[in-house]
Amino acid sequence: MQAKVTVAMLIEIKANEEIASFNIAHYHIWKDPRLVWDPLDYDNISNIYVPYSLVWRPKLYIYNGIDIKDLLHDDVQIVQIQNNGLVTSFTQQYVLSICKLNLKRFPFDSQFCAIGQTTAILPVEIIDVEVLPPPTGHDALFLGNEEFEMTNVYTRKRYFHEENKTRFAKVCLKVTQYLYSLSTYLYRYSYV
Repeated sequence: MQAKVTVAMLIEIKANEEIASFNIAHYHIWKDPRLVWDPLDYDNISNIYVPYSLVWRPKLYIYNGIDIKDLLHDDVQIVQIQNNGLVTSFTQQYVLSICKLNLKRFPFDSQFCAIGQTTAILPVEIIDVEVLPPPTGHDALFLGNEEFEMTNVYTRKRYFHEENKTRFAKVCLKVTQYLYSLSTYLYRYSYV
């Protein structure tokens, strides 16, 4: 399975509660051998689009999420299936997550917030997620808000072990934002 984040928009950071909210959009790509067909048998059709609800999907969740809301309903979501069994789905979510803040240098600080996706039960032998780097340029949208600027987004893959076994791959997709306070920027440069 592959995962890629293409949109991450910071909505709000509540420093006293150490939480951050984001609007994120991400693709999940996996291969399902049950969905393979020969295009020659079907009038050279090499890919189809079907409702999200008709296809098995790997269940991923945001492990540090407090409140997660899908912004696209299942009845309007579709997936693309290619004749080789490759399935691509797109998800857009509102995510309220834990964001440990270090305010020792406030207001001259930067913050690190992570959004991590994982499988709940499946071991890495069944589902191992390849983390794709976020796109650059016009293919991606990474925005801060009126107070913070998002200056870096990257992905990292980590395995978490439990009882001497790799039970599942946690943080399969990790989006990390370094957030610099715009009020700090304005303070620094308004007296130049």
